[in-house]
Amino acid sequence: MRRPGGRRPLIVAGAVVCAVALAAVATDAGAGAWIEARTGTAPALTATTDADARALITAPLPAGHIMALPTVSGGTVPDAATLAAAIAAAPTDGLKGGRYGIVTDPAGGTVLYDQGATQAVMPASTMKLLTVTAALDLLGPDHRFTTRAVRTAPGTVVLVGGGDPYLSSGSVAAAHPERAGLDDLAAQTAAALTAAGSTSVALRWDASLFSGPSLHPDWPAAYADQVTPVTALMTNEGRLSGVSPGPRTRTPSADAAQAFAGALSARGITVTGTTALDGALPAGAEELGRVESMPLSTIVETLLTSSDNDAAEAIGHQVGIAAGAGGSFAGGASAVEQVLRRRGLWDEGAVLRDGSGLSRDNRVTPQMLARAVSLATTDAAFRPLLTGLPVAGATGTLTSRFARPGAEAGRGEVRAKTGTLSGTSALAGYAVTVSGGVVTYAFVVNDANNDDTARAWLDRASSAVAAG
Repeated sequence: MRRPGGRRPLIVAGAVVCAVALAAVATDAGAGAWIEARTGTAPALTATTDADARALITAPLPAGHIMALPTVSGGTVPDAATLAAAIAAAPTDGLKGGRYGIVTDPAGGTVLYDQGATQAVMPASTMKLLTVTAALDLLGPDHRFTTRAVRTAPGTVVLVGGGDPYLSSGSVAAAHPERAGLDDLAAQTAAALTAAGSTSVALRWDASLFSGPSLHPDWPAAYADQVTPVTALMTNEGRLSGVSPGPRTRTPSADAAQAFAGALSARGITVTGTTALDGALPAGAEELGRVESMPLSTIVETLLTSSDNDAAEAIGHQVGIAAGAGGSFAGGASAVEQVLRRRGLWDEGAVLRDGSGLSRDNRVTPQMLARAVSLATTDAAFRPLLTGLPVAGATGTLTSRFARPGAEAGRGEVRAKTGTLSGTSALAGYAVTVSGGVVTYAFVVNDANNDDTARAWLDRASSAVAAG
């Protein structure tokens, strides 16, 4: 990491940029298919106390929040003309296609760079920034999703899905971040059944919290290894090999019920069969056990760092439910739009189709993306959007990025959400500039003649911002 003016290396917004970078695996799934890296979660956050280091996003601790409120303080932002010249000088290596971008000063509210910033473009996975913004707005960072087991009649237990995207069917003791597990729920349920003198049950499962199609009609068959059918009850994200891209179950709810049945059997409860619940869950069902998801703040950080399609779609459906629009693709898109309009983040011409950005019919503006990041610098409720952004050259989907000539200045200084579909690449996030100012930005390339070249240009343009 560079040391401007002989100062100590920067720890960007509390994320330790060190050799302990998380492993990432990027796979090109073919023409028209989504390409993203998949990693674990970011390392623990630690703030610098060096008064000479460049300005950080930090502020006094608000009541009820573990992490400090992110606000922009100190430093200066680059001159607009100088910044524009630096971005224009970033090598393109023959890149063709539409290039769009915006750089803003979130403290002053001014636009420092604008190249088609209000043009509606295909965002790819940067769409996730808007989905989580709406979720944090409607639900709050401390919200948790509950998976329950209830008894509806003597000898009948129902496993009720609560839309927890990270529900696990295995041991969660070593998982980081720790997640809710069916083993824990089975232990509670078996104890309650045994205490009541019941050792044999029929198991039903209920995933009715989400509605509509489980696969978006915009998604081609090539996405089969990129996203599991969306349901309110699934374990391990339906990933049969534990990684993405990779094989997915087509019956995630039934598989979750089978895993729960196995966990009950291991605790002395005979399960005579598993089927989907027929009809609505009775209002007076007796609760036998429950497990709660990690808080939404951690879910947001996890899904942004790894660009998790499965979690993003589950959260999109949860947004629809929270807004009263329904737990479906359409309900989620409608609810996200409502929040963005209310927050002043909406631009006319935008079109929202899903929560993950997999749909090629999504259209948002670079300005919308940059404004969402700017909102997170001033409001504690949205801070997980910042802390979940990968660090250039160090974590998540940016682990192997910013390594080419012309992109060195961005390593460790840029945090951004990636977006990649064939012909489309994007980066949206923030940077602490060499002069100590914090700026938010979004760059998008549509109709690229070469995806690798597009990503290289994005890294260089982002590095030009950090060097400002």
